[in-house]
Amino acid sequence: MVNFLLEFEDLDPSLSDVQAADYETLDDAAADVVVAVRDIVADHVRNGRILTLASVVIKDDKSVALKEIKVSDILTHLLPATQPVDRIS
Repeated sequence: MVNFLLEFEDLDPSLSDVQAADYETLDDAAADVVVAVRDIVADHVRNGRILTLASVVIKDDKSVALKEIKVSDILTHLLPATQPVDRIS
């Protein structure tokens, strides 16, 4: 197991958070972050709150950034792409 730091970067710096977690691989950590972000988004939607979480940066135990997962990238996969409307019936 490898210890990773998960840095939740919020548009409001006072809400940013760092959590330590153990994973087998960086890919395992990234997969867990995606699930966590989906849960956070769902919670905000259910409760009518504004989502200000921007990204989660996965760092090693020396605080070196290994991977950044942007909330906007996750939302792109969750929400259907919008298409231009030629006319409204």
